[in-house]
Formats: sequence, structure tokens, C-alpha cells
Amino acid sequence: MRNRGGFTLLELLIFMGLFAGLSIATLHVLVDGRLLRAKSRDRQQLALLAQSELDRVRTLDLKEIRKIQSRRTNPEWPAGTEVEVFTEDGPVSGTTQLGVTVRRDGLDGLAPVRLVTLIATANAGSAL
Repeated sequence: MRNRGGFTLLELLIFMGLFAGLSIATLHVLVDGRLLRAKSRDRQQLALLAQSELDRVRTLDLKEIRKIQSRRTNPEWPAGTEVEVFTEDGPVSGTTQLGVTVRRDGLDGLAPVRLVTLIATANAGSAL
């Protein structure tokens, strides 16, 4: 019997199976990473928009704030983005909670961003 160098067919098949399995697992990790990065980017955009809207509304007088309690959109925002401004009684007497909720259609599994701050109602609406 001759001693031939090389691999048998069975060894090659085992190697190819292991290589295919590791390749599929690596591809799965890369795809999941891209999806998480996209979801994180979308969440960050919503949070920045919510902060911007909350800062804009805080510059207004309390009477004006109560008038604008509504939902609005803006053509400069990503499609399907909606901002809702709301006020509620604060946890401490003489305060009102001012909040902004930002949601965007088409972001499956991504909860709306809601930011809330307190404003003093006894002092003509100045922010705390």
C-alpha cells in the first residue's frame, strides 16, 4: 500500500461543513450588529428631536404652551415623524409637567421617546 499525502474525502467534507457553519454564524452576527446600529441611530435621532422640541417649547410662556398642546410634523424631519407636546399637573404644588413625545412610523419595536420637565406655574411659567 502506498502512503499518499493529502486528505481523504471524509476529512474534506467535515472541514467544509465546519467552515460553512462558522461562516453562517459570523454572517448572522454581522447582520444583527448592523440592525442594532440602525435601531440605535434611529433612537438617537428621536431623542435629539425630542430634546430640541422641549428646549423650543420651554422658551414660551405657560399660556402659549397650553395653547400649542398638539401633535405636529415638519417636512424637515424624517418621514412619519410626529411630535406631541403636552402638559400635566406637576408632582409638587405650583408646578406643571411639560413634556414632548416623539414617535416615528415604520420603526418596528422602537418605543416613542418621551421627555418631561417641570416648570413653575406660580412664577409666570419660568422653567425650574
